[in-house]
Amino acid sequence: MTRAPKKSETLEIRIPHETKQALMARSRSEGRPASEVVQSFIDA
Repeated sequence: MTRAPKKSETLEIRIPHETKQALMARSRSEGRPASEVVQSFIDA
């Protein structure tokens, strides 16, 4: 059984409150955590 890498690192970014709210709303509508959405963007 292979384990996924442990996700213990943090990333701090500064974005306007409205941008954060939009990210949170979109991730909720997709049923995904915001961190997963950001990780997908970074991986792409």
